[in-house]
Amino acid sequence: MALTKTHNRMIAGAPANVKDFGAVGDGVTDDTAAIQAAIEHCFTLEKDIVFSGSDNYKITSSLLLPQRPVGGAYSSIKVEGNNCTITTTGSLSVFESAYDNAGTLQSSAYTSNDTYMSFGVVVQNFNIVGDGTSTLPAIAINSYHQGCMLLDVNSKGYDYFLYAQNCYYSRFHNLLTTGAKSSGVARFVFNSNNNLMSMTNLVAVNSNIGYKFEGLVDAVDFNNNSIEGVDTGILFTGDVRSISITNNYIEAFTDVAIDFTSNVYAANIDNNYVNNTSNAFFLDYNPAPNNNITVGKGNDLSSVTDDKLFKSLDNTAGYSAISYYGKPKYAFNNDDFLLDNTNFSNQLIYNQVLNQAGLKANVVNKYAPGFYSGQYTDGYARSNGFEFVSTGTSTLQLDTKFTSGTTTRIYVNLKISASGLYYRAGELVNHGNVWRFYEYDGTTGMVLSTNLSASIVGGFVRISGTLPATVTACVGEVRLA
Repeated sequence: MALTKTHNRMIAGAPANVKDFGAVGDGVTDDTAAIQAAIEHCFTLEKDIVFSGSDNYKITSSLLLPQRPVGGAYSSIKVEGNNCTITTTGSLSVFESAYDNAGTLQSSAYTSNDTYMSFGVVVQNFNIVGDGTSTLPAIAINSYHQGCMLLDVNSKGYDYFLYAQNCYYSRFHNLLTTGAKSSGVARFVFNSNNNLMSMTNLVAVNSNIGYKFEGLVDAVDFNNNSIEGVDTGILFTGDVRSISITNNYIEAFTDVAIDFTSNVYAANIDNNYVNNTSNAFFLDYNPAPNNNITVGKGNDLSSVTDDKLFKSLDNTAGYSAISYYGKPKYAFNNDDFLLDNTNFSNQLIYNQVLNQAGLKANVVNKYAPGFYSGQYTDGYARSNGFEFVSTGTSTLQLDTKFTSGTTTRIYVNLKISASGLYYRAGELVNHGNVWRFYEYDGTTGMVLSTNLSASIVGGFVRISGTLPATVTACVGEVRLA
């Protein structure tokens, strides 16, 4: 009786090994055609495809991964590398998305066509080695949707690791790319619509841009990733509807760590470790009326000085909200409760708890949109909520545009020059048309004080006080509670 050798590809539903289609895996033989034949066979029959882990497969043109035909399936297919190596020469991607065009697979990696979608395709456990000459990414995919994952891939010899376009509900995990720094290159590019995606344990080092989002971003989780040795860490060139940037390692950026160049409707930035070794900026954004960016107090920004927190200062865009929550710290004197207004915009809400002699108090000098009298005009308020009027005497006079009928509490944080420096930090409270000043005291906390008072002049609140010598200057801030 004659015996017939049975390959996995002959067993219905069993994974097929690329060697069953003639791949050699010796790093010398061109295995492109054999691997492509295995891919097309497995995708047609919805079978998994496997590589042998100890092998080195040489390819000379891109491997095309078929997308779902219109009305077809192609779901739940795993391309398992088993930690094998794929070696390339020249300018090509190892894997590219493709669609059937009259019986011939045609790359769809860089088209806007979202008709042919992939579901349940998992590509994992590969080591990619290029020769350093490719201008194309190591992997280029289009329209990877529910259940699609790209996992555990290492790449070297490629400046440009991933191009992902029109991806929904997809997951990218444990992707590492290394190499010499190249100008104008982003290691990871997410183009067009980027929705409901999870990005974890990605590593982008030594590049002009670490991660670039070129289209709409909606409900994206960017978590536990590394950004090192880049000019710009994360760049957003399209609208951001919702993103969470948390638990990332950000180090050695030379321009800005996170850069939003369009509208940001909801961005939460928290629990990130930031090591600013180049005195660069942490965050930049485009002034827009609908911005809503929160920088949480879980971030380690100890290496970022106040003047490097924000590159842009938005004083014109209206009711946007840029909220910064700093870690609690000790206040050595009342001056620590003041911020340098030149570093912060009218749209910034600055929140930080300071501790001083048992007193815990929020930084009074913080911006809150809409609370400033005349914040969009010169003269009254300016960026501080008041206009200092020089009386040539020991009397302090600050005029505001807070109206008498709607003002009951005013936060005050002032540094006054009068042959010495004097600090007034506390709250002016209107009790039945009688204004009382409750001042932060370094020993007992909030105490009733006569150091400041308020009155109504011409329908607006005037803040005044008496100093030991002629008042020559006053800086700081007042705002509504």
